[in-house]
Amino acid sequence: MQMTLYKCEYCNSDFKRESTLAVHMCRQKQRHMQEGDHDVQLAFRTYQLFYKVSTNSKKDKSYGDFAKSPYYAAFIKFANYCIDVKIDSIENYTMWLIRNGVKLDNWASDQQFNTWIKRRFKEESVDRAVERSVLFMQRWAEEEKCAWADYFKNIHPNVAVLHICAGRISPWILYGSDTAQELLGRLNDEQIKMVVEYIEPDFWQIRMKRKPTDYDWVKEIMEKAGL
Repeated sequence: MQMTLYKCEYCNSDFKRESTLAVHMCRQKQRHMQEGDHDVQLAFRTYQLFYKVSTNSKKDKSYGDFAKSPYYAAFIKFANYCIDVKIDSIENYTMWLIRNGVKLDNWASDQQFNTWIKRRFKEESVDRAVERSVLFMQRWAEEEKCAWADYFKNIHPNVAVLHICAGRISPWILYGSDTAQELLGRLNDEQIKMVVEYIEPDFWQIRMKRKPTDYDWVKEIMEKAGL
């Protein structure tokens, strides 16, 4: 009499008992059980974007493709890095990494992230820079239960430095707001050293002289908002 074997649908291993199969946990089964996790879903979407851009494919990769990919762990690592750092535009950051030919193993890197932040500060449009910064200050104000226009008055300098270095507040705002300038004046030498490579005074002086209409528009927006 032929013995009935129970096969794992993920790794094709055979088991004599159904109960053994039920508690069996291979790598593929584990990955499929984690499919709904936030970091896994983020990693999966990033994997799809990577292959769509890299291969010009019109067909999306499936989760099964992702689970079997040799790059699964690298995308999971990147997803958790994005979550930990609280990157506000993961898709744009991913596109930048792809277009600049950064190796996947180096995606979860502070060096790459910091380079992107500095580039984005310089390349994004002034209206997008203002919108993104204001939305962040509004979210911060909701958490702190205060008016968002009081951000620069109420924020602790240490926290402000973290926000600037994380790309949350654009130099357009920092140079176009009176209260932002007052905040920068409260920073100590060490804090100034940390932020100066992101807000590059020499570069932005030239930028504002070359784009006076944009600079005046930012100042007007900040003045109306009480900043």
